[in-house]
Amino acid sequence: MARQKSLSTTILPPNDLASRTLILDNGAHTIKAGFSSHLSSAPTSTTACHVIPNCIARSTRDRRTYIGPDLTTCADFGDLAYRRPVEKGYVVNWEGEKAIWERSFLANNANNDGSGLGCDPAETNLILTEAPNAPVSLQRNADEMVFEEFGFGAYYRTIAPALNAYAPSPFPSTTTSPAGVPLECMLLIDAGHSHTTITPLYHGRPLHPAIRRLEFGGKTLTNRLKELISRTFNVHREDHLVEEIKEDVCYVSPSFTQDLERTWKGGSAGSIGRMIRMS
Repeated sequence: MARQKSLSTTILPPNDLASRTLILDNGAHTIKAGFSSHLSSAPTSTTACHVIPNCIARSTRDRRTYIGPDLTTCADFGDLAYRRPVEKGYVVNWEGEKAIWERSFLANNANNDGSGLGCDPAETNLILTEAPNAPVSLQRNADEMVFEEFGFGAYYRTIAPALNAYAPSPFPSTTTSPAGVPLECMLLIDAGHSHTTITPLYHGRPLHPAIRRLEFGGKTLTNRLKELISRTFNVHREDHLVEEIKEDVCYVSPSFTQDLERTWKGGSAGSIGRMIRMS
């Protein structure tokens, strides 16, 4: 029997690749983006992770339209109508997604105000994440957009969970792999905006037949909280406010039964959770 060749841990990049690599996690609710850097380098304004709203919102009051990062300048989130290019984890509206990318990453964005990441696609490599088991037609649309519309110098498309095998382990007892080498085994639970995926990884490679998907995500929790609050105060159109409440005061209880009993007995807010003040 032929002996298996040992895997080499030294990977030399081709000489024709660009010097900068943009890592883009294109989520349904937010985009996480930043330029790659060496592990020993301190984070900078470009290598730090930028969280960008992945939506186009229009105010029904002043008729103003907010594209991607423009949403952070909005002073009144009431009566905002949202349009999201990503549905169920897949980009289904590339016209809207293209506008958000241009506003967020390019050096000369639509407003020409220098608020983008300063990305020159021709001089940049792109690592783009996608949901597991994406339809081939949607993958082809992404490839055409990356090369034909933006013209990135190089491009690698992968499922989002696979990149976690290369990240430092959050568990102190876990043996840390050398830089650039994925962990041997990992079970990753990715709870996103519209769904949750459970992905087993072996040496950084996903085992596709074993991937499971649950149609349950952050949007489900937001809608549930919206229903509960609306029993006493109508917040059906206050998506942003309810999301802020969820992120500020909701948590996973380590002891659900004890917390429930404490609530029935009139436990103080400080002993159960955190208080939120709405002005």
